[in-house]
Amino acid sequence: MAFSVASFKTRTLTAVFFVGVMAGGLFLHPASYLLLFLFLLIASWHEYAKLIHSIVQLPVHPYLLLGWILNGLAICLLLTNALSSIGNFGIADNLVLPLQLAGFILLILGTFSIRSGSMKQWWWLAAGNLYLTLPFALVLHLYGYGPLPARELVFNSSVWWVVVAIATMWINDTLAYLMGSLIGRTPFSSISPKKTWEGTLSGIFGATLLLGWVLDRFMDDAVFSAGAGYGLIFLLTIAGTLGDLFESKLKRKAGVKDSGRLMPGHGGVLDRFDSLLFALPVVYLFLRVLSLWH
Repeated sequence: MAFSVASFKTRTLTAVFFVGVMAGGLFLHPASYLLLFLFLLIASWHEYAKLIHSIVQLPVHPYLLLGWILNGLAICLLLTNALSSIGNFGIADNLVLPLQLAGFILLILGTFSIRSGSMKQWWWLAAGNLYLTLPFALVLHLYGYGPLPARELVFNSSVWWVVVAIATMWINDTLAYLMGSLIGRTPFSSISPKKTWEGTLSGIFGATLLLGWVLDRFMDDAVFSAGAGYGLIFLLTIAGTLGDLFESKLKRKAGVKDSGRLMPGHGGVLDRFDSLLFALPVVYLFLRVLSLWH
């Protein structure tokens, strides 16, 4: 894969803007954190529905799409941890039931409105709950989820594990792209022909060594034993790579290059968050298992 200066410049400028938006949502306020990921959930469902439309050659009924989105929003709010209320307003208490009810009604109406023989599409959309809704629900649940860093941070420690997951995906992707462009020779997978073993391994081991060291330095050894950080980051890079391949497979089946056009050089929301969607459940499961040992 030849290195393109123009492509790298576009990707870099987009990434800088993307990082700014993400930083604002993550760090400004709990409400901005909540709204950021709820917006990304909605955008992801929209792009996913377009892919399913192309795969099964049948437009997604608006009632079905909106029903699954409302259902996803309800699940996300139900699983919120420290974000269950903002001020005196109980978000989960006041919004989960109406969203769930409206989503359920729309799913029934949409199911009876679609043409016969389109149940394959219905199952693709139902699978979106695992692919999209679950990771975004977990990203909200991980807000303030422990164990948290023993050292003082320059940002709200409640977002620590989400920042770790995002940083791992970003460093992994960046190193894989750069090293694959410069020294990549051996194709990694037919699903994603531009990926190489050289780039993929550079991303995995580079991110593991760098961020594993960060976790080893910032976490309390009594709770997060030495070396655990390297193990977590390694698992995240593997999960992220699988997430990227899964989305590439969806796009190949749909016959499209990008899931959307929201971010020039990076495609859509799914193109940017494909790795994170697989990584977030790994973070949560790792922390859950860790909590059983302490």
